[in-house]
Amino acid sequence: MKSLAFAIILLVQTPAPGAAGPWLAESGSTFTSVSTTLNYQLDVTRNTYLEHGLNPRLTLGGELILENDRFGSRKGGVTLFLRRPLDMGAVPHLFAYELGLGARWANDVTHPHAQAGLSWGRGFEWRGTSGWTTVDSALRVGLKDSGYLFKVDGTIGFNLTSDLAAVGQIYLYQSEAGNGATLAPSIVWRYLKTRDSRIQIGFETPLDRPERTAAKIGLWQRF
Repeated sequence: MKSLAFAIILLVQTPAPGAAGPWLAESGSTFTSVSTTLNYQLDVTRNTYLEHGLNPRLTLGGELILENDRFGSRKGGVTLFLRRPLDMGAVPHLFAYELGLGARWANDVTHPHAQAGLSWGRGFEWRGTSGWTTVDSALRVGLKDSGYLFKVDGTIGFNLTSDLAAVGQIYLYQSEAGNGATLAPSIVWRYLKTRDSRIQIGFETPLDRPERTAAKIGLWQRF
């Protein structure tokens, strides 16, 4: 069970708000992820995600998102958070919650926010292979304005081999500007045998604007 949980920790932490699942980072260990998405209109999103295990029951994390569109507009956001486990449910079901603070910006205007999240996840075995599934929810509210973001992310992954996994994700969100859904399938490959470094290749498709499908490439490292 410990080896399965360790594999899940390595594979489920995609760089999206609230998408890391309920598994905490091992005490003293650090996980980083950097990714870039690009669509044919040259809209670019860069994401940097970090987790560090402070102790067995507390993980410190942070996320930085930078967006540049084809018109030259720049926006982004940063959030720092703490994750703790929730002692509820029974194995193999795991739960955790997050509390965080941060800010988002568009050009020269900055808006601070608070964030709270709840995650569920479990590992499974199916037809001779192992995998995992998670549901992550998060609510972000502006501290000085009426802006908000509520999102629910679902993830399912299959370990095809010891070095290769297939991941399927769906991102659902609602904000003061509207709502939407995005499909994000990808492949995650451990390309170095001597260290835990993995590359993620996939795409993200907004269901209401499929013509804005973006290619995605990311690098995950754990040390």
